[in-house]
Amino acid sequence: CNAVAKKDVHLSLITELKTGMNFLDLVSREKAKQFREQHKRALLGETILYEDGHGDFWHEIMLRPVLGSDKRVLAVALSIHNISERKLALETIKRNEEQLARAQQLAQLGNWEINIENDLVTWSDSVYDIYGVSRMSFVPSRLNVMHFVPKAEHTHLLTAIEEASQKHRILSVEHTIVRPDGTRRTVYEIGEPEYDAQGKLIRFHGSVQDITDRKRSEQEVLKAKNLLQSTLENIPEIIFSADSSLNMLYVSPQCSELTGYSEEEFISQGDLLFKI
Repeated sequence: CNAVAKKDVHLSLITELKTGMNFLDLVSREKAKQFREQHKRALLGETILYEDGHGDFWHEIMLRPVLGSDKRVLAVALSIHNISERKLALETIKRNEEQLARAQQLAQLGNWEINIENDLVTWSDSVYDIYGVSRMSFVPSRLNVMHFVPKAEHTHLLTAIEEASQKHRILSVEHTIVRPDGTRRTVYEIGEPEYDAQGKLIRFHGSVQDITDRKRSEQEVLKAKNLLQSTLENIPEIIFSADSSLNMLYVSPQCSELTGYSEEEFISQGDLLFKI
């Protein structure tokens, strides 16, 4: 055994590895049985490679047959490689990807990439959810993605993409999509073009967000504002609002008809209303 093996055994089993020790004495009965089975397969000429471990300690184990000149198995070479750091890094990446996917799902946000040369479109899971399709049944491309966009908006969307790619600027566009079930959604697309050394467009990186609920809320607020404004303008009285110092913030349009003074005059001359 080498120094690395001694160190790994000491860290994971808190024991010293010495010449003459039986490797199987360092593992559980179940793992010893599994190792014997793997060893038999290696003696038959098969190379065995697998991972084993728990918690913060993981190893990659390889049993490789050693062949003679006549291609017969003479022995089995055992190598054990500490992959704890790699395993931790992969787990961290996986956890970060899961957190990102969850955040995108909550925000109704997804990311995409378009490879122009290969006409390859890549979507994150959230984009499939936004478009109402399954990763298993739909393969996105520049052509079939346009089927989701109403024909009346094709020119609007394609022009925005063309301008962003030709003028080397960020794509920023809102448009409608129609899901396979007929549901209409409003989405916001933002993307960045990427070029090769010769200035040729090679891909687009971007994201799409379903802003249907936000747009609906904005429309409801605007509708309520317009209704309030219409109501105020049709009341045959002066309606005003002022701050705590009685500075005029708003005066309804009827002020001109009833007093002869304009809205601007009332707002610029805070005490004018009280002098009439």
